[in-house]
Amino acid sequence: MKHLTLSGTGITDQILSKILKASSELLELNLAQTRISEKCLPEIIGLKKLQYISVPPEDVFGFGRSGVLALAKSSPSLRTLDCQEGYLFNQEEISQIIHCNCQLSSLIIPYALVDDSTFIFIIEKLENLTYICVCETSISQACVNQIKTRKLSLEICWNMNHTP
Repeated sequence: MKHLTLSGTGITDQILSKILKASSELLELNLAQTRISEKCLPEIIGLKKLQYISVPPEDVFGFGRSGVLALAKSSPSLRTLDCQEGYLFNQEEISQIIHCNCQLSSLIIPYALVDDSTFIFIIEKLENLTYICVCETSISQACVNQIKTRKLSLEICWNMNHTP
């Protein structure tokens, strides 16, 4: 199995752990809208080929920023980090994610505490970035326009409607 989508399911930590232990070749894992906790983190981190992850909502059942940071630090193969469930990352946490995953091509971090300087830092550090979602942040229109003129191949989703 290469792709597993559990979005919106009522899967338990125990069942997910069993599935992940038997799925070492997993490339994509979609956990958006699930209700798992950080108890599954060791099995998720054990997926050494993982390229895409959509994480569950922050702190609904104990899966929080610390879990995402641990996952990011332990997953060098990760290319897409999807935190669309409302993670309020600060600048230090974003820096940690980028430092550990400089090969990210997609970063979805709406609602994060991102300003213009942090946004520019992200763009400069992630050379392979082709898509970024920073909706509901404090990034200015001028900054977005500046980046769009410098990186024509980068799709930026940044407004309140979650559109480019």
